[in-house]
Amino acid sequence: MSKDSENSHVLKDSLCACCNKREGLKLSELANFEPKNEKLFNTELKIFKEYLEARYPLCDSCKLTVRDVLRRQAVWLTRYKMLFFRRKPFKTLINVSTFAEKTVISRIRERILFSDKVDLGD
Repeated sequence: MSKDSENSHVLKDSLCACCNKREGLKLSELANFEPKNEKLFNTELKIFKEYLEARYPLCDSCKLTVRDVLRRQAVWLTRYKMLFFRRKPFKTLINVSTFAEKTVISRIRERILFSDKVDLGD
């Protein structure tokens, strides 16, 4: 099997066979991750993920595919947020009575307004 046919994409939004295998290896190693120090779990996990990304990189074609899929998802999410606010005006989210409601609504607003900070590698 030639390298070109190995790296060709079956579907537009899919990874090539080689990158699929690499992603499977990354997931397998990530599933077996155990921190050396539980108190530093998040830090160690971040470092381990970076190590896996360097050890099992995607080919250039798959990087473009992933970037395109993430971009389309960001566009979809932005449209969804706009539709949400058209149906449920922002003032409705602000005019709540109890402290618990205000806390929940505040968290939801923050999640909606600040969740689109996706790094697309541009």
